Amino acid sequence: MVLSVRPSKGFTLIEMMISILLIMVSMLALLTVMVYATTTSLDNEYRDTGTRMLNQTSEALLALSFSDPLVSAGSYTRVSGNTAQDKAGIPDTNQTVRNANRTYSILWTVTPTPSPDTNQITITVQYANKENQSLQNSLGIYKRRPKT
Repeated sequence: MVLSVRPSKGFTLIEMMISILLIMVSMLALLTVMVYATTTSLDNEYRDTGTRMLNQTSEALLALSFSDPLVSAGSYTRVSGNTAQDKAGIPDTNQTVRNANRTYSILWTVTPTPSPDTNQITITVQYANKENQSLQNSLGIYKRRPKT
């Protein structure tokens, strides 16, 4: 009686362990990329909210009359509950980003220019990202007295 040796079919234990190890390393790399992408996306949402507030503040200040106290020479800070600032349409400093309440600071400085009919306004929105780094967006605009 002659016994023939046939090659076994299937994977060996060592082959299975190596394939599982490769899959684990790949998943770990994907997880790292996902964490980085989520953090970057959140930072972008904070910045986008700051930029939106910057644009809303500039539109609100440009809509005021040239003699309004909020666009007279000086430095100003947005204060929640300030009726004059609320009426002017300056956005509130408390904003919701991804269902979390974030506090932003809105500051603006009005500087007279050599022309008595124009003031320069520099607006700054300050905020902190997820790592608590202080960041800011700034914008400079010019407010002109309307011609009569």
